Amino acid sequence: MKKISISLFLLVPITVFSQVSESLEKFNPVTQLDSVTVQSNIEGKTQKYGNGYTRTEKLLETIPGISLVNRGNYAQEPIIRGFSDGQTMLTLNGMHVFGACTDKMDPSTSYLEPSNLQKINLVTGPAFGIGGSSIGGGLQFILKEAQTGMLSKWTSMLSSQYEINGNMHQLLGQVHYSAQRWAVLIDALYRKANDYSPGGDKSENITKYGQWQSSQVFTINDAGKVNFSQYSKWNVHVNSVYKFSDNRVLKLDYLHDDGNNIGYPALSMDVKYARSNIMGLHYIENNANKRISYWETAAYYNKINHVMDDTKRPLDQLPMHMDMPAWSDTKGLFSQIFWELTNHQKLKIKVETYNNRWHAEMTMFPKNGGASMFMLTIPDAQRTMIGTDLEDHIHINEKWKLIAGGHLEYNKSDIFSDAGMKQLSTITTENSSTQHLLYNLYGNLQFNLSESVSTNLSISRSMRAPTLRETYALYLFNPMDNFDYIGNTNLKRESAWNIEWSWLYRTIKWNINVKAYSYFLQNYIAGILASNYNPMTESASGVKQFSNIPNATIMGMEATFQYLLSKKWTINSYNSYGYGKDNYKRALPLIQSLRSSNTLQWSPKETLQFYIENLSTIRQNHVSSFYGEKETPGFAIFHVGANKKLTFNHQIFSIGMDVRNIFNKYYFEHLDVVQLPRQGRNIQFRITYQF
Repeated sequence: MKKISISLFLLVPITVFSQVSESLEKFNPVTQLDSVTVQSNIEGKTQKYGNGYTRTEKLLETIPGISLVNRGNYAQEPIIRGFSDGQTMLTLNGMHVFGACTDKMDPSTSYLEPSNLQKINLVTGPAFGIGGSSIGGGLQFILKEAQTGMLSKWTSMLSSQYEINGNMHQLLGQVHYSAQRWAVLIDALYRKANDYSPGGDKSENITKYGQWQSSQVFTINDAGKVNFSQYSKWNVHVNSVYKFSDNRVLKLDYLHDDGNNIGYPALSMDVKYARSNIMGLHYIENNANKRISYWETAAYYNKINHVMDDTKRPLDQLPMHMDMPAWSDTKGLFSQIFWELTNHQKLKIKVETYNNRWHAEMTMFPKNGGASMFMLTIPDAQRTMIGTDLEDHIHINEKWKLIAGGHLEYNKSDIFSDAGMKQLSTITTENSSTQHLLYNLYGNLQFNLSESVSTNLSISRSMRAPTLRETYALYLFNPMDNFDYIGNTNLKRESAWNIEWSWLYRTIKWNINVKAYSYFLQNYIAGILASNYNPMTESASGVKQFSNIPNATIMGMEATFQYLLSKKWTINSYNSYGYGKDNYKRALPLIQSLRSSNTLQWSPKETLQFYIENLSTIRQNHVSSFYGEKETPGFAIFHVGANKKLTFNHQIFSIGMDVRNIFNKYYFEHLDVVQLPRQGRNIQFRITYQF
């Protein structure tokens, strides 16, 4: 029987905390969008956050330990426990994807939508298959996969959502075809938003931020909206699966994401377009009853194009007009096997290689009509990595389990063009090629005290190579400290010792997970004042060069609580706190103060839900001007929402509404660039129809 599902749906921002480790791939790949599973370091322990109708960044922000660098209403950059891109890894189905923008305006997550995703694995230290050497762990995104042999050959879905603040509207569609041997899944999304309104008194905002200032950057117009905070995008993902047999599968993925007319109010430039083309081919064998229980081999390629644009900014806010296009090109291979040595021991082995090429340029056009000036800001840099992973799982007995593993990697970076070599010679005449032999080692001991209580201790030694930006950057402006940055080909590898302890308590009513962690870093990479260079940016305070600082420390805690008051009432609480300093006692950047999200959910019926949510932070006064940070006040905001679902004749009709930031609070978070305010009160509507 043919089944067609048509859905008009909006974000239901109710957080669900799963009681069991359950894979989303068991469900209908079209309709299962209620949440995305996030798996932590501890094997088998998963949590579900958000749902597939919000933006990827909003989904990540609900996870303890993850903060966002906000430069606008689009493409916020995820930070894991104070670690940023380069210190952490990001993979998509095991494939490396690197953003192209020199100013971090297009983190890899900006090219993904939750509607593309089946699962996210969050890792906070070295781990198997993370994609390379890493200090702070990373994010592993798993794409949705078409399912063969479904009862209904065809399933489909259409959705729509609307938000009053910013006049944001979104259309989402999916179609899935399933036969016995092959299946295909297609999802497509379009989203557009205008300038948004911050919270607080409109007149006060206009008075305070109506006039542009170079130190402030963003402005608020006469309508009370943040100028240049608009964006539009469309996204399409195609997955095709062919089964040679019950245990042998060939899988093809293609993902295209296209953002256009993207405003970045915290920066002096916007983006004309940010475009990705991501392709991967995977061959997989599952042999549950054999020694080699799993084998996967994959080849992939992706290309990112990003063009910064300032043509829509007022001329009096620009010292000159600039065009800044960039591209990132990545190709790679990997193969991994899972080997069941005994009933109590499993070995995982992976080998991989990738090559990433990065080109970024800038053309400056003086206001007086003089000759333009061209330069490469990333001078045709490339990185080639060859690595291997090994991880051993040993079930010592019913109470004890040991996971031990390591990663070994050869990492080479160089310049692939004569033009790039010539440009780099303006800051150094030394050999531009760098090579690093890197390793990560880790051990994880788990102890089940009872059916309800378990504890976990992890110790790791990790290191990472300097990024291409840190090695080869040419006068990249950082608005957080107002300095131009240049690279350093003599950087040492950054390394760390990491200790993490966690305690988990689970009963029918309670679900508690508490973590404490410390990272002890050596050769921490940061910008140091380089007084012998002159800035390229007219308003910059000077030039900093990426350099090694002897030592740094990051520590913190995370705690999640869920309590089932009754079958109808649930309380969820997610809390995190971080602290960092270098060996000169200066506060490290990008570390959020105490942050707490608490939700009370009432479900009088299975088809009816209400919630009220509070998000709070305390004041962050542990900051250092050396890293360009300022103290930020705490805040407390509230959200409410409801959803009603009706079922009749195998059809589903759902309506709902949410009010975010009910009291229209003017606020910003610690990592928000130039303290750019977040959205004020926002009313969201949704309607769903499936049949």
